[in-house]
Amino acid sequence: MSGIKKKIKELWYGLFGAMKITEEETLKAPGVNVSDGVTINQEVHDKRVSTALLAGKETQEVKELRYRTYAVDREAQTYEVFSPTLAMKKDELEKQDTKFIYYDDSDGLDVITIQNNFPLVETVEESLERVGSRGKKTEYWIKIEREFGFMPRYRLEEYTKRIVVKEKTKGKTAIIEFYVSKYPHEMDLKSKGFVKEIEKVMNDGVRSDVLDINIVSFTTNHAYKVVDMLLYTFKVKELRDITEYDGHYVIKYLADIVVNGQDRTDQFYNEEMANKYKNKEKKTVVHNLTPDTEDKIYVCEECGKEVKYCPKDIDNLDPSDETNEANVTEFFDLQISESTFGKKLCKNCLEKHLNELEKLNEDEQKSHTP
Repeated sequence: MSGIKKKIKELWYGLFGAMKITEEETLKAPGVNVSDGVTINQEVHDKRVSTALLAGKETQEVKELRYRTYAVDREAQTYEVFSPTLAMKKDELEKQDTKFIYYDDSDGLDVITIQNNFPLVETVEESLERVGSRGKKTEYWIKIEREFGFMPRYRLEEYTKRIVVKEKTKGKTAIIEFYVSKYPHEMDLKSKGFVKEIEKVMNDGVRSDVLDINIVSFTTNHAYKVVDMLLYTFKVKELRDITEYDGHYVIKYLADIVVNGQDRTDQFYNEEMANKYKNKEKKTVVHNLTPDTEDKIYVCEECGKEVKYCPKDIDNLDPSDETNEANVTEFFDLQISESTFGKKLCKNCLEKHLNELEKLNEDEQKSHTP
């Protein structure tokens, strides 16, 4: 069993190390002259975007990459794709969103946007922390703030499928509608109590602190009528009404508009990259035309073991010879450990390092266990 566990650890760290190496080989900065011979590898490595990303450095290349990523994504959102060979600009579709969305339009108010709600994706570490902690709740895309220290019996954001934002007074007030299912979820025992609570407020006029909220905010993500990455924030003034529509209870609030679609990508604007797009400059791609063809010696930074890299041995490697394969490809371990941990480690030292990390993690988890 311990052998299997060891293999899983090696594969896990090896996977992410290999991903980093692959990223470094594919993301290369422009403007490097391949005629410089043997110095080309180090020069390209120093200027790679991936090197700066892994080091957490905000270089000019990183700033341009970030802006380009947002710009390309924003432009892509202006097209409606019908098939792999057919796409049309949304302006050509009379600026209509072709997604068919149901919502209660009986009040005749203009819709600003409609945003679906969903649990935020957690990292593995965050999931483990949540499982090991008491009372920590899952966060949702639509954020709701309440009086400090107040925790209701049922959290409205947990049952909200989507919210519809309608303009009440231009630029000043809005009607915010929370759509919650009128049918309890069979896998969620609490949902039955939540639905009954809403029905009491709607039918009997009972006041419920479940619906006492102060601030509603969200950043658009595949929202109706608007692009992604727009921030909306509202200060709730009062609960106006609860109605029924298409299998949902619609909880309606009157709210002041605090932030009205602020573009969160503005902070990443890069004038240099914007000018490149404006001038339609050609993107330069660097290809590695000088692959390593000579033998090299890698040295483990822990024990000093020398590991040989020999392209000829790799070419002549017999896939069925596992022992010889381990010797011939051991240089991969040093490359992966350098990319993952910042230093070259042979197979034995890498395994020792992983065991130490695992023990530190176990000790840390024990220290946080009540």
